[in-house]
Amino acid sequence: LKKFVIGGDVFMKCLKVRMYFYVFFLFLNFRMYGEEAQISITPLTIKEINFVGLKNIQEDVLESMIESKKNIIFNESIFLEDIQRLKNTTVFTEVVGTKKINSEDNTISLTFNVNEKWTIIPYLIAGSGGGSSYVALGVFDTNFLGRLYLAQFQFKVENKEPNFFGQFRNDHLLGLPLTLGFLGNYSNKLQKVFHEKDDVSYFSYSSTVINPYLLWKFNDYFKVGGGVKFEKTEKINDQL
Repeated sequence: LKKFVIGGDVFMKCLKVRMYFYVFFLFLNFRMYGEEAQISITPLTIKEINFVGLKNIQEDVLESMIESKKNIIFNESIFLEDIQRLKNTTVFTEVVGTKKINSEDNTISLTFNVNEKWTIIPYLIAGSGGGSSYVALGVFDTNFLGRLYLAQFQFKVENKEPNFFGQFRNDHLLGLPLTLGFLGNYSNKLQKVFHEKDDVSYFSYSSTVINPYLLWKFNDYFKVGGGVKFEKTEKINDQL
């Protein structure tokens, strides 16, 4: 009986120690969660925005693209959308966003880690059909001059006549969701008429087209704008 009493007393003391430990543990967790809740509830001001990994792209171009700005209240959903916006440029193989909270002054620092890819694409096209044959040499770039301008230049020889095509587009004019574009084309066309595999007639002409335009981007799916198209046709010859 004495051993049973002694054992029971030891058990109660151990139980009290365990209860004290649980109470302390709960208090510590409550304090930690309370601090985290206070940090998350308190609005955080964006202190700085950094881009790491840039090689050719100029930083101010990316700053104008994202909606997170310095000295404004941080928004998690906007930050995630900014990461997707950078991915949508198609000039990065990887975009990773990180955050650093400064609890002393309730600010947050944002960092976009990017990995640029090669954007200049040369190409050669050749074809024949319908009494016409051509060879075209061109270059296409989605990061022209390191400012995410789209540019394309092409020289084509068709039926031994020169043809030129070029386009330029700036999707962030003046740092706004405003697109400025320009299309230019000079072509020499020859259309032949066949009868039983023999060409019996033809129609040829030279055409010059210049088309500048402006577009306001409301979102990724809706744009409104307009432009001016100048077209001139000359050197018309026919043998019908």
